[in-house]
Amino acid sequence: MTAQKIKDVSLKLFSQHGYDGTSLSDIAKEVGINKSSIYAHFKNKESIFMAVFDDALWDYNKHVEQLITEIQDQGVDEKLYRILCDVAHYYEQNQDLKLFLKRSALFPPTFLQEQLLSKSEASDQGLIKVLHSIFEEGIQRKIILEDHIDDLVQSYLCVLDGIFSGVPYHKSDYIQGQVNNIWRIFWKGIRA
Repeated sequence: MTAQKIKDVSLKLFSQHGYDGTSLSDIAKEVGINKSSIYAHFKNKESIFMAVFDDALWDYNKHVEQLITEIQDQGVDEKLYRILCDVAHYYEQNQDLKLFLKRSALFPPTFLQEQLLSKSEASDQGLIKVLHSIFEEGIQRKIILEDHIDDLVQSYLCVLDGIFSGVPYHKSDYIQGQVNNIWRIFWKGIRA
């Protein structure tokens, strides 16, 4: 229980203050334990950070896998639209996780940069594979304009990144309106 509490508190602190702005003393104080008690669960701040990062990726990937199962019988356009809406909603509901991942991507601890990038890229592969098959289906069924599938996937991922960046700055109804507008324009550009 204490290890999980340490990770929960660390997620919040790392998302607000970053790796360098968060100390083990800050974490211990927020958890309500002595700093030395942290070492019963984690080797150092780096191991806490990486545990939080791994948990964040695991949670997001689990969520995406569940979504993919839910939408597998829908049409190509519905699948792509649902992924956009669901990712926006997920990040809206998980602000600390979103801010942590965003901060980790933009301002990673220098000595962890390669490791974080490698884990992030590996994590993205599941969604990329699904998007690849959705776009391939759309092209085969002549629903989507014929183009390089990798280019379509990358364009879609840029849209997701834009939504990822905008979520903390707006209210829920505004975000949904933006997602709808972005989707409408994106879909007009790729549909056959």
